[in-house]
Amino acid sequence: MTGRIMIVGSDAPRRLLLRAALEAAGLAAEDHAGAGPLARRAAGRGGASLALVDAGDGGEGLGALAACGRSVPALVLVPAGRTDLRIAALAGGAEDIVERDSPPRLLLARVRRILRDRARTRDLDAAGGLAEAPAAFLGPAAGRVALLPAPAGEGVGSDLAALGRGVALVVPEGDEADLYILDARGLRGDLPGGIRILDRLAELRARTEGQHAATLVLLPDTAPETAALALDLGADGVACGPAGTPEIELRVRLLLQRKARADRLRATVRAHLEAALRDPLTGLHNRRHAEPELHRLIEEARARREPLALLVLDIDHFKAVNDRWGHGAGDRVLAEVARRLRTRLGEGCLLARMGGEEFLAVLPGARAAQARAVAESLRRAVESQPFALDRAAGDGALAATGTEAAWIGPRSRTARVTLSVGVAAAGPEDLARGLDAPSLLERADAALYAAKSGGRNMVTVAVPAPAN
Repeated sequence: MTGRIMIVGSDAPRRLLLRAALEAAGLAAEDHAGAGPLARRAAGRGGASLALVDAGDGGEGLGALAACGRSVPALVLVPAGRTDLRIAALAGGAEDIVERDSPPRLLLARVRRILRDRARTRDLDAAGGLAEAPAAFLGPAAGRVALLPAPAGEGVGSDLAALGRGVALVVPEGDEADLYILDARGLRGDLPGGIRILDRLAELRARTEGQHAATLVLLPDTAPETAALALDLGADGVACGPAGTPEIELRVRLLLQRKARADRLRATVRAHLEAALRDPLTGLHNRRHAEPELHRLIEEARARREPLALLVLDIDHFKAVNDRWGHGAGDRVLAEVARRLRTRLGEGCLLARMGGEEFLAVLPGARAAQARAVAESLRRAVESQPFALDRAAGDGALAATGTEAAWIGPRSRTARVTLSVGVAAAGPEDLARGLDAPSLLERADAALYAAKSGGRNMVTVAVPAPAN
């Protein structure tokens, strides 16, 4: 856990005790009587990772939340039993609250949870490059909330039957939710009875539908150890003590907002990763994806003792298309070749653009004869119809004469395009002898060279490697 924590409050002895507790846990901390340094550090680079704000006996310290703005999460310490200050802190933008007389173990668990979430969000931001301002203080939030049955003896409270506008209560079994609430306010004592709650939480986090959902655990104020362990086990929120329906509604809104932002970040990261592994012109996977995927498919075929075949496809005389009609026409040829290959090849096979006018297809489970038949089908799919070279073709009929483009109408140039294909197949015995991806690619490239040398627009199958 890294980051600097700024403690803000008017009570100097309490600030020193908090700082000592944080530093004893290996956290860097500094304390200030007012929020001025916090505002300056929040605005600058390398600022505070968390603000620990003492609300004061009458809530006078909550003004420091404005200094946190949207960039620094705040954990607010409130006097015991002050439900009004708990609600005011959450409504004012606090990330979480903790009662001042809570055990240090619970305080540190809440600090760790906030720092962990901040680090995860920062990593997603860095990976996805999402230029989005953080969510505003508790505004509208919507989502599906599931009330989970607590272990025997701690039943779900009926006061949670309506959690406000935009929140849809769902039946948890077989119905995915954005937020799961585990209501254990009926728990008597703390550990070891709380182990049942922690087991339920761990079970939820392990389920597929619970991995990205938010979790809120409701506990009595007599269970601080259970609360601390719940946070360290991955609970996104834990409410202890006098958490009535208004506070729970605020926590639900906060968690739904946080979950929605995490979903957007993950979606952005996925989109960026997908873009990095795809060729933007053709929409096919690129070399960066194809090479490791080929290795994986070969290892999978080896483990299953199944055959595998490789096709290397190259557009004939492609440079002439660019030279004569421009790179725009060449791009349209590449995109259309990719479309025809993808349509004919179907699902279950890897198809990638390896660069320039060269494509790669991997056929799991295919032997040499099957791979040749597929290669011939792909070759014919490209040769069968002429290619439109203009962005706005269609003013006349399509036609082709040999390898030359035919002018039919004022804006409908077309050309005949052909492929040469090299095929290399590996049987289970080849893979068992250690045939690897570079060797198989080398054989397919040699077959492609033979097809080019033999007159182009043809399929050549590599000669199998001799057995040792």
